[in-house]
Amino acid sequence: MTQPNRYILHPFKFTVSLITAALCLVLSVCEFLISRPFSAAVFIGTALLFSLTALYNGSRITVCNDGIHWSVPGIKRRFIPWDGMKEVGVFGSRLFSANKNRAGTLYIYFSTQAMTEEERFQMVLHWPPKDKIILQYSKERMDTIQLLWSREIQTYNAGDFHF
Repeated sequence: MTQPNRYILHPFKFTVSLITAALCLVLSVCEFLISRPFSAAVFIGTALLFSLTALYNGSRITVCNDGIHWSVPGIKRRFIPWDGMKEVGVFGSRLFSANKNRAGTLYIYFSTQAMTEEERFQMVLHWPPKDKIILQYSKERMDTIQLLWSREIQTYNAGDFHF
């Protein structure tokens, strides 16, 4: 692979958060215009909250020959080189489902440490993981990663998901 592939961490959540933040800003302006400052402040606070969510979910994950780069627009947050990576895996976000095949949203994770089942459970339980890079799963994204990661890909709470 010669050219790096860039992905948005979670495109759907990014889009919804961005639209919600924009609508709340519009509503706050409308509330100011009709002299309702408290309501306007509530909408501004909500817009800020959704802006932060959009910023996180819109962060870029770059997969290249060197490793995995995670950056929030304009700021490089973390880099893991392929030779420093100990584990790559897929996990489902829904831990406590009665149906094992309903794993929730699947994510790809990149870790600098090999993990046990208990550590994977804790990673999903304490969302979002602070010391790992994550990326929403898609077949295209996984195919790109498999070209560069020759070792086993772990799965945790992923239902019937198999490679």
